[in-house]
Amino acid sequence: MPTKAEYLSLVTYALIEATQHVEDIYFQLPVAGKEEPQFRERVYCYELYHQMRCCWPEVPHRVTGEIDKNGHPWIYHGPLDYSKPDFTVHIPGRMADNLLVIEVKAFAPNDGQIVTDLRKLTGYSRTADYFAAYYLIYGFSEAGAAEFSSRCKKLAAGDAEIDLSRTALFSHSAPLTPASLVAWPV
Repeated sequence: MPTKAEYLSLVTYALIEATQHVEDIYFQLPVAGKEEPQFRERVYCYELYHQMRCCWPEVPHRVTGEIDKNGHPWIYHGPLDYSKPDFTVHIPGRMADNLLVIEVKAFAPNDGQIVTDLRKLTGYSRTADYFAAYYLIYGFSEAGAAEFSSRCKKLAAGDAEIDLSRTALFSHSAPLTPASLVAWPV
């Protein structure tokens, strides 16, 4: 039987493959009355979910979007109560098989949004026993992704609810291109 790390490798490959099929209309949505298209995280996530399902590997895990954890018996009354991760990769009904939790953030989030996401990702790794956590940003240039990584590191400093060693950062810079891993600063 494959290990969780081997399953994660297959799922990560599917995620990267899926990002290569997200077209510009889903990356930035044209809005009536506005000259420039807008980043709309939900639109991006729905298309990414579709593309992930189209190239999903032979693994026992399922990708699900925005599962409301309100009242979950393992999470209830904890820091994750009422949270809705953008994506979870798990075997529904079996907490021991939680593989991956993903938070997505469009270009130009504020510090509060970043801290909330990083706390959520750390919490799912610690409390809900997810094997891995990914923070997927989109719309950032390569330099912008590196700056974002540094910004996360600064925001995480001294915050006991954030452990960046439990989270990998990926950046999807443009439509129809693959997402890439971004290193945390040392």
